[in-house]
Amino acid sequence: MADKISPELKEAIHALPIKEKDKLLIRLIPKAKNLVEQLEFKLLEHSETTEERREEVDERLTYFLNHYAGNAFHSKYVIKLLREGSGKINHHISITKDRYGEVELNLKMLNACFEFVNLQKGNLGRMVDEKFYLYVLKRLAKILKIAGALHSDYHLDFAEGLEAMYEKFNDFPELCHYAEELMIPYEELEGGNIPDQYIKRK
Repeated sequence: MADKISPELKEAIHALPIKEKDKLLIRLIPKAKNLVEQLEFKLLEHSETTEERREEVDERLTYFLNHYAGNAFHSKYVIKLLREGSGKINHHISITKDRYGEVELNLKMLNACFEFVNLQKGNLGRMVDEKFYLYVLKRLAKILKIAGALHSDYHLDFAEGLEAMYEKFNDFPELCHYAEELMIPYEELEGGNIPDQYIKRK
């Protein structure tokens, strides 16, 4: 089966009678779970339930993170947990396009993961934990870019989570090392600020 619809097939679909198009849609939509949920959000909820949906994801994420809190896991395993948590967030974003929630939920997850990761010491530890540091930093850079593109009125809402991330750089010197390699100005996070390079001027 082709991954993309050819221009010829698109033209043929456009030419179909409306009733036949409707029948095809009703048959095809249930085969795509995300599409069904997207349509429910847009057509039945009129895109007005973003906050309620975000709260539901927040509750699930909190439960998920609390399950691991108080333990110490190898950084390789924590990456696996981060990917699982990211999946919960990404599903929400794919349905709602909730960029505010994307920043808020990711900050919560990134800050929480330091509470149960067991980072190693010395040169061997640096090699083992490098993937963890890079995963966290690349995700941080992504959400800083998203946050910086939002209206400045929202920036203060993220200050607490950003300040908590700033403190991680004080607590984990290796994090600073990799941030410098990726040219992430982590010092500017002090006070809960979004680094200037990520703010989109309008």
